[in-house]
Amino acid sequence: MAAEPFAGFLPEPIPPVLMTEAEIEKQLDTLQNIAAASQLDNSTLYHALLTAPKRRRVVDGILTKLIGEPIMRLISQRSELREAVEQSYDAVIVCSLPTVPDDARTVLLDELTALALRTMTPTPLGLPEAMADVRQFSALLTELIAVIIGRLDLTRHGPDIYICMLHPDVPDAEGFEIILDYGEVWDDSRQATAQETHIVTIQPWVGRHAAIRAWHDFVYVLARELNTKCDFSH
Repeated sequence: MAAEPFAGFLPEPIPPVLMTEAEIEKQLDTLQNIAAASQLDNSTLYHALLTAPKRRRVVDGILTKLIGEPIMRLISQRSELREAVEQSYDAVIVCSLPTVPDDARTVLLDELTALALRTMTPTPLGLPEAMADVRQFSALLTELIAVIIGRLDLTRHGPDIYICMLHPDVPDAEGFEIILDYGEVWDDSRQATAQETHIVTIQPWVGRHAAIRAWHDFVYVLARELNTKCDFSH
């Protein structure tokens, strides 16, 4: 009887799994359709993924138009007052975010990818190299998730990240799981520390071969899912 192809531990290095061109095209269509369907929140997600200083400049510009320069100068001197004003205008700020052109979105996604590649160990790789090797692709995916979480969650250090996936090359309609482990975190309601772990399912998983061909769409969908399924309003 034939052995299960992915039972137990995979051999090292992890072997690639070939896909037919027809299967790659099918998964590619799935990925691109998901990305296209999520463009309605393009501006909100884009600005959530900016660095903190860039995000602050955008919000400053919107608030200045809303409340005027004199009041803006006043609240800028008191962080608690500024926070209260931002919260009260939160919905208006979101609706006032500037439209993001496609080229700016692409530049941002390339920036996130470059940061992920830079933190890969032991030696940083170029994107083609990281994509070409199954193990390196998995490492890139982990670092990319860390970069995205770091942009979305400005209030604390990033979690340990674990990925549960059948195989990077194998499409899975049920998706794959991302485990975010923040360790022991203080719980105000219980007045005690508690283990904080979040599990995020990215569904479906289209496989490495399709993700390579539409990398920007893949990064965008990954960021959108993390932003949608995690609560970063601490």
